Amino acid sequence: MKKVVGLLLVVLMVMAFNANFAAAATNPPNLVGTWTGTVKTVKPGKYEEYQVTVKITSQRGFRFKGTSQSPGNQPEKIVGVIYDGQIYATESGSTIVGKLFFYPKKRMEGVFQDSTGTIETGVWSLTKTGP
Repeated sequence: MKKVVGLLLVVLMVMAFNANFAAAATNPPNLVGTWTGTVKTVKPGKYEEYQVTVKITSQRGFRFKGTSQSPGNQPEKIVGVIYDGQIYATESGSTIVGKLFFYPKKRMEGVFQDSTGTIETGVWSLTKTGP
């Protein structure tokens, strides 16, 4: 009897996991809004840290678009997708990869590489600060 109950519990756990995975796959988190945070980069001979504001203006399922702006610079277009809890995006030649952390705070962080013009690699961390 214990084996049957144990097997039943395993089956129920697998079914619950698959149901949660299917729900997550069909209902990606809503990223639309304003995100602010910090970028820390390294360039040849130079380390930098600056603030950034990302505005996700539109999202359709897993796809999103918006702008990214750091102080003293013009907004840059950003487009991306959410896949398996990760963010994959492009901003004016930079490849951006990040991890979404939506609980308990709406937060995301990740890394990027830019080889257009100057060589630059960095990490970023953003928190949702507005609609």
